[in-house]
Amino acid sequence: MFCFKSILTILICITSTTLFAQQKTIKELLADLKKSKPDTSQLSILSDLSSAYMSLDPKLTFKYANELKFKAAELQNFKKVADADILIGISWGIRSHYDSALHYFKISLKESADINYEIGIADAYINIGEVYRRLGDDVQAANYYLKALPLFEHNKYNHGINLCLNNLGEIYQTKKSYQLALNYFNTALKNYQQSNDISGQGFMLNSIGACYFKMGNYERSLPYLEHSLAIRKKLGEQTGIANLFADIAAIKTATKSYDQADKYLNQAFTLSKKIDDNEFLAQVYEQYADNYLQQNKLALAKIYSIKSMVIAREIKSQSKIADALKTLSTVYAAMGDSSKAYKYQTEFLSYRDSMYNEDKLKIIALSSLEKTQADNIILHKQNLLNTTQISKNKLKIKFYGIVFALSMVIILLTTRQIIVLRRSNSHKKLTNELLKKQKNEILEINSELHSLNEELTTQMEVISLQNEELEKLNAVKNKLYSVISHDFRSPLSTLKNLMDLNKSGYISADDLQQYFNDVSLTVDHTFIFLDNLLNWAKNQMDGLSIHPQAFNIETVIEENIALFNTQASLKNISIINKATCTVCAYADPDMIKLIVRNLLANAIKFSRDNDSVEISAETADKEITIAIKDTGIGMDQKDANQIFGSGHTTLGTANEKGTGLGLIMCHEFVTFNKGKIWVESKKNEGTTFYFTVPLANKIENVPSCN
Repeated sequence: MFCFKSILTILICITSTTLFAQQKTIKELLADLKKSKPDTSQLSILSDLSSAYMSLDPKLTFKYANELKFKAAELQNFKKVADADILIGISWGIRSHYDSALHYFKISLKESADINYEIGIADAYINIGEVYRRLGDDVQAANYYLKALPLFEHNKYNHGINLCLNNLGEIYQTKKSYQLALNYFNTALKNYQQSNDISGQGFMLNSIGACYFKMGNYERSLPYLEHSLAIRKKLGEQTGIANLFADIAAIKTATKSYDQADKYLNQAFTLSKKIDDNEFLAQVYEQYADNYLQQNKLALAKIYSIKSMVIAREIKSQSKIADALKTLSTVYAAMGDSSKAYKYQTEFLSYRDSMYNEDKLKIIALSSLEKTQADNIILHKQNLLNTTQISKNKLKIKFYGIVFALSMVIILLTTRQIIVLRRSNSHKKLTNELLKKQKNEILEINSELHSLNEELTTQMEVISLQNEELEKLNAVKNKLYSVISHDFRSPLSTLKNLMDLNKSGYISADDLQQYFNDVSLTVDHTFIFLDNLLNWAKNQMDGLSIHPQAFNIETVIEENIALFNTQASLKNISIINKATCTVCAYADPDMIKLIVRNLLANAIKFSRDNDSVEISAETADKEITIAIKDTGIGMDQKDANQIFGSGHTTLGTANEKGTGLGLIMCHEFVTFNKGKIWVESKKNEGTTFYFTVPLANKIENVPSCN
């Protein structure tokens, strides 16, 4: 049995036929594969290799699973074919491509059902459940776990049974239905006890203890954790021992047994160095900080929170960074340092929002996945209709082919008859007429065959275009959901945080005014983002609608400078307008305004305090060239070469955020207005964006602007 799930890292569950992890290394398996013959033993090696690479390189999991599927099909081992599709699905699931994972799990489900392979059916169910669980649909996940459970029970496969029970328990624990969670955990524990699986018992005792801890029942939690610790020590499971030291320390801190908590944390710290787990070390430092914070030892709490945050940033653990930032905010608030309390609280909210958005994106991804599947069903039905028509046409072609062959036989027979009757002049005329008639029939058949072939080609092209259009619409929708969920929440959270600090009295009136200036900058960027997003979404989904007219380019530049004066002044940036003469352009004025607005915002975003931004407009031949130049941080040539097409975004000099849509839209809008856009930049020296638009007085029948 194979399954993928996420606890702290990817947990891989496999059957007794593939329990390779502690028996053979990947190097040994690769050597075995080279020596093996293309038989059942080779299938087992491929299966083991595919599983072995799950936590190392999912692409190699995919590679060996595909090879397994091909070989198994050749040997007509259909159980292994179904297993291979599970492995392929897992390789996609690990990389968060849940639509592809679900597709292969459902293929495996059908393959297993066709041959009544119950363990395979249960494997498919539990993995489908895991997809829905990762996407945040716990109800669907539980339904699939409950489908898998009786199949594992019927086959007396304890590992699968206990995995289902544990997963169901974790779902109910997440929902705070602790008693139901405990029922599942205890049932799994009894199963492990009956099968004398000591390691499994240790795992479930830990789960039960953790559940009681979340309930706030520390008295019930502690014995389970201590029992689990004793088992882990007996088995020498260093990682499990370290985690249990930390869990017990958390109970001691919660029950105000601070010295004992410190003792357990010291042991957890020692083991964290031995097992070389930096994420766990960050957790231990954070627990030290919390333990000292509870005792009002603020200096020590600050030191350990900073240590935790340094490691968390190194390993890019958002949850651990958020924990450290929250503690630091609390510590500085208790110290009376409102400025730093606000700073760390703002950062904490930013990271919390980022994690919140990931959960939201999972829900969006689930909705998108279900919509994609519905779209694919419609497309599949259309393809079936087209395939049916193609099949009919093929039958026609086959029929006409037979007719053609018969016609050739008739011609041969007729020729023979002509030879026999050639001495008879009376038959010559009749023979010639017959040959002429048959020739016409053959020409008609060939003409119809040609028409049918053209029709087949046209139908295949239509199917291909339908697939491309569906993929394009799904990509647009996913990008739209992603940027909305991420970029609207952050500025609102910052504003709310400022209001909360003001209410709590941690912030002075002078500080409040300064922070309002920062919030003003954030709101300005959010406005530009909203404008970009609405324009981009409209253009992508409805197509561009251009309304060119003559207008004064100087007016557009002045309007945008006025819009950004406040934002520039907050960073002490001067905006210099060198486009002071009246120049008449012929383009869509709304699009040109958006282009200037985005390029000007970009220049301010990547300029430092006391830098400058310069805007100029020059005419040459039949076009106007507008240049927006800054003396900011610049970029290297690699970034400059891909800036209009990558959608990549980086933080500005004051940590301003972006979406990556602005420059993509600038490129599209300039192109549709018959202009060109390019960039010149040097690292740490500055950047200049250029774009062109047509001159109005060089176009016939276009009135000049006033």
